[in-house]
Amino acid sequence: MPEKNKVDIKIFGHIYTIKSDKSEEYVQCIADKVNEKVSELRRENPKLKEMMLLNLALLYFSEENLKIDEKYKELSKKAEVPLREYNSVLNKNDTLVREITKTEEDNKNLKNSISNYKTKIEGLDKDIKKLNDDVSRKDQEIEKIESALNDVRKDYTESLKLINSLYKELEEIKGKVL
Repeated sequence: MPEKNKVDIKIFGHIYTIKSDKSEEYVQCIADKVNEKVSELRRENPKLKEMMLLNLALLYFSEENLKIDEKYKELSKKAEVPLREYNSVLNKNDTLVREITKTEEDNKNLKNSISNYKTKIEGLDKDIKKLNDDVSRKDQEIEKIESALNDVRKDYTESLKLINSLYKELEEIKGKVL
């Protein structure tokens, strides 16, 4: 339990010793407000006795306290809806943060997939280039083979002509010999 301070205050000319867990300055500030109110009431009603002035000040402070309590309750009630809405917004925010985190993870995974696909595409591009080079070499080989084949055809045609010519000569010689 906090230690209580003893504070001497003066209200309407009388000194009172107050025990409080509040600071001396705080207690003195309250006493000053009471003295201000009593002095104000005395100026407005100079014929009233001391006890009546103190009771009027007490009534004034009680009324102020009730007004503050009513205002507090009113503001608390008004604050309920924004607080519920705030909680709803917090929940939506949490949901969005989770969705953003998931989207960022998905994005990271997609970037990794894209990187992997790029690597595979680069490998396939190299394979295609190699295959294209192989096709070019084969095309050159085919051209050489076709050229050689044409030479062989030409030689064959000439050989056939020669064979036919020799065959005719042989037939002529055969016909002369018989």
